[in-house]
Amino acid sequence: MVTPSRTLLAIPRGKKIEIRVTLDEFRGQTHVGIRTWWESGEAGWLPTRKGVALREEELPALRGALEEAAQALAALSKDTPPARWGRR
Repeated sequence: MVTPSRTLLAIPRGKKIEIRVTLDEFRGQTHVGIRTWWESGEAGWLPTRKGVALREEELPALRGALEEAAQALAALSKDTPPARWGRR
């Protein structure tokens, strides 16, 4: 049995595309989905095949990797001068 998903986060990626983080249940198993969705007009928002479903026990590793990535990006932004737009 499939229950409706609960959207935890939606990140716009253009007018008709977004990345959603959802909480889903399928055949008695709860998982977190990270998937690209697109707006089809009459049918509304539909999921694409691009994405993953993570089990609860996989979330700590993902959280750790995301925190490490955020720290690495913060360190890079401190060391990298701002980009110059346009010409002199």
